[in-house]
Amino acid sequence: MKEIIEKGTIGKIRFVHIQLFKSPSEDEIEGKLSWRIDPLISGGGHFFDLASHQLDYLDFLFGPVKIIKSLVLNQGGFYKAEDFVSAQFLFAENICCCGTWSFASAMEAGRDVIEIIGENGYIRFSCFNFEPIILETSNGRQEFVNERPENVQIYLIDQVVKAIMGKGNAVSTGNTAARTSWVMDEVVKEYYKKI
Repeated sequence: MKEIIEKGTIGKIRFVHIQLFKSPSEDEIEGKLSWRIDPLISGGGHFFDLASHQLDYLDFLFGPVKIIKSLVLNQGGFYKAEDFVSAQFLFAENICCCGTWSFASAMEAGRDVIEIIGENGYIRFSCFNFEPIILETSNGRQEFVNERPENVQIYLIDQVVKAIMGKGNAVSTGNTAARTSWVMDEVVKEYYKKI
């Protein structure tokens, strides 16, 4: 995708739209809570577990976030961590991003979509479901296979090992991880002041 964006295939990027909606698990409904939604252990809820990957990828594509605004709630009441997040981000070159994450939605409303909208088209893909990547411009619509590797971390592990051996660079570094962590903390900071 980075090559498509850098080539200008969809033109100047205008905005990014993220939607990740999931229903609570049976265990969450029954009060059998995992460490992932215990803020004392994980630092937050499913937002921290999942949105971090989405936001880290956007950092890779567009660089650091410059402005953050957010609304963070617990709508389902199944645990103390946030289960609804709506946030807006501003990247360089006035690229706007609006994200909505809901972990107390109806199963039927489930979705995992990131859309990058440019002046001449868009790219749509999923982060976790490995659905086909869609590229649409005035030249038509293309779909690309988004094959799930046997080990989803294999490409990053390979890059890190090569970087340690002096044979390449990793696209995700401690600096990019720290930036993403800062963004996540900024999004939820007002929520966690209240609980």
